[in-house]
Amino acid sequence: MNEKTRNNKDLLLNFSLNGILGIIGFSTIIPIKREISLDETIGSIILWPYISIIVSVLGVIIAYVSYNIFHLQPILVATLIYASIMWITGFNHLDGVIDFGDGTMVHGTFEKKINVMKDTNIGTGGIATLILISLSTIAAYASVPITYIIPTIITAEIASKIGMLTVIQYGKPTKDGIGQMFMKGLNNKLLIMTTIISMALSYFILGISGIVGIIGGIIGGLWIMYTAHKNFNCVNGDCMGTANEFSRVISIIMIIITLNLI
Repeated sequence: MNEKTRNNKDLLLNFSLNGILGIIGFSTIIPIKREISLDETIGSIILWPYISIIVSVLGVIIAYVSYNIFHLQPILVATLIYASIMWITGFNHLDGVIDFGDGTMVHGTFEKKINVMKDTNIGTGGIATLILISLSTIAAYASVPITYIIPTIITAEIASKIGMLTVIQYGKPTKDGIGQMFMKGLNNKLLIMTTIISMALSYFILGISGIVGIIGGIIGGLWIMYTAHKNFNCVNGDCMGTANEFSRVISIIMIIITLNLI
């Protein structure tokens, strides 16, 4: 992908086939055999929540086959679902989770924490953060009633991207990071619009629990943004990746709670 990007703000709603393919290539291991500029990708980031449904397809297939054909136990099915989603995304955000965890566990100035986050070494804080988010996600998938597992997988993936877009829009970006570039393709109106559409889609497949799941994604994104501002005084790509993973598990948990209450 061509990494050049313009210094203007005319990328909003600049949808294109190349942009959609750019998002797919950025989010998954699906090979995209064409040159796509960063501008084209940024112009289509508002479609990220809907394109994320592609990520959920493998997990949906595995859930259906595991429960309805092989009759596997929920904890094993949940592990397979999580593993499939991590694989199709190329484990893209897990290094961000580790870096974020390392940075937040260090005492000191913003600069010191950012340097630790960018360091290639892996610390206890990063490993612990990754384990907690991963195990929580698997446990959450295992706790979803079988009847609702497929729409929950889809909704949680949409919510994870809503959480990440929330960080992109409202987070304080670094001067030269990927967040600063992605902000060119987003504004308040676009985020609200895509959130409403995401809620409508989730309501269609999961009812009121779907709407609550999207709200969970927003909450997850806001929490990671708050934590990033507190520790780093900015958000970067690692923070966005962490928001994606954290928003997913918060979404699933809130869906489960809602299903239990209604």
